[in-house]
Amino acid sequence: MKLNMVAAALAAALVSGATLACTTVLVGSEATSDGSVFIARSVDSSALNPSLLIMHPAAVNKTGAVYRGSDNSKKETFEYPLPKKSLGYSTGPDWDSMRYGGCGFNDAGLGVSATESIYARDDVLKLDPHTKLGIKERDITDVILAQAKTAREAVKLLGRIVETQGAGESFGAGFVDKNEAWYFEAGSGHQWLAQRLPKDKYFATGNQGRLQSYDPKNPDFMASKTLVSWAQEHGFYDPAKDGPLTLPRPTSVTMSATSRTTTPASGRFRRCSHRH
Repeated sequence: MKLNMVAAALAAALVSGATLACTTVLVGSEATSDGSVFIARSVDSSALNPSLLIMHPAAVNKTGAVYRGSDNSKKETFEYPLPKKSLGYSTGPDWDSMRYGGCGFNDAGLGVSATESIYARDDVLKLDPHTKLGIKERDITDVILAQAKTAREAVKLLGRIVETQGAGESFGAGFVDKNEAWYFEAGSGHQWLAQRLPKDKYFATGNQGRLQSYDPKNPDFMASKTLVSWAQEHGFYDPAKDGPLTLPRPTSVTMSATSRTTTPASGRFRRCSHRH
């Protein structure tokens, strides 16, 4: 019954015109009838641009082999070292470009949903801009699924990449294994926040940053090492006045171009799930 309620709510949200935005949903094990953990996402793409299912076999890589974000060898792009042995995994890229493999699973049972675009405030990006050669949402599945074995390990790896090489854009990504689900948000060039989904909860978001009330002492959170100090240094956070830290959000003006599609999508899901 629990799973049917969530499924009905998800279907009601995704068939509406409000879902021109990508909409990600995570469901905890105690919110499903059989104890399964789910992540899912609708894609803001035309039916004329379907996704493919690509299987990447496990491989032994040459010393110095790297993943590249572009097939053009002359183009500067994000690069990341491949492990000595890559896990086998699946991705679902666009059929025409063979890029944006936005979801998949690997041989270890780790699942990823990775192309939830989000938006950062202009004043945040002036201080911590996206990096030209940083990781982008289209790179996440290939990099993470080739080597991470659990959702927690995936969050740590992606966070380390954002901190050291930067993010080329702001994005959200969901990770799931047999035990738990995590949601990750890159809020600027080098700052990020992730939260483990409580077992008895669900989470829905559409092209907006959602994570808030960060508690560094809570094991259900992970974040960039300098997130709190950086936010304090630049006037985005005052612990005496603000309480738990929430990533700076775009203003309503900044989000006006997307608010018609993103807010109704996740809001409709919440209303439908509460109604059933």
